[in-house]
Amino acid sequence: VAAIGFVSAPIGAALPYSIAFAASNVLNAFTIVWTIFAISESLPPERREPLVWANVNPLRTIGVLVRSRLFFMLTSSVLFNSASNKGITDISPFVLQQSFGFNSTDIGYLVVALGFIVIFIQAGLIKPLIACLGERGVIIFGIAAGIPYYLGFSALSFDGRRWQAYLLTLLFGGLSTLVFPATSSLFSRNSGEDEQGLVQGALFGAQSLAQAVGGLLFVSLYNLPVARGQAAIAFAAAAAFQIFALIATLCLPKGGKK
Repeated sequence: VAAIGFVSAPIGAALPYSIAFAASNVLNAFTIVWTIFAISESLPPERREPLVWANVNPLRTIGVLVRSRLFFMLTSSVLFNSASNKGITDISPFVLQQSFGFNSTDIGYLVVALGFIVIFIQAGLIKPLIACLGERGVIIFGIAAGIPYYLGFSALSFDGRRWQAYLLTLLFGGLSTLVFPATSSLFSRNSGEDEQGLVQGALFGAQSLAQAVGGLLFVSLYNLPVARGQAAIAFAAAAAFQIFALIATLCLPKGGKK
């Protein structure tokens, strides 16, 4: 769905900002209504945990994600990977314009190309890759692809060319979308049937927290008061985050359920 949004981005760019934002709000409202009335709870009522306000606290939720070595390492991988990906996404339009000479049309073309790649990965590639490599292997592959992607942008940000940005993005940019579905699947396989909602909710919460922190961190790096090289610093930091995420994933215990 996110990839379809990328592909349709030029349509929004061609409209006045007020209309584009209004259309986005309408789609968000439709999503809320659709979720309430069309999506049913997968867990039968008799197996749902009753709501006890004393148990509604963030510490209990976080505890679910660190209760074993497998969960702790997976959560660490999610935090580093999500923070760097979101932070770089936030600053990428500015980097493309200032370091690679992109204009709004160029950015639109790049986003459309990336959208089609992500659609291909999500619709046709992720399932056979998981069947071949397993969830852990797919996570490693997706994170590892981010390292040359970010290092390449870091090195080229001083005097980059548009074709170089296109090449890096088309080769590596979409592979990061392999990581979170495989991570979610691995969490699900190692959770009990009666705690799927709790674990997946905690996972998405951790991802959202990492994205918020990552956005603040990488925007701050990009605005460092130095003469030049802010983009190189930010992308190098993102590569370091990917390396930390890769190390955490490599430390996952092998085998079946833990």
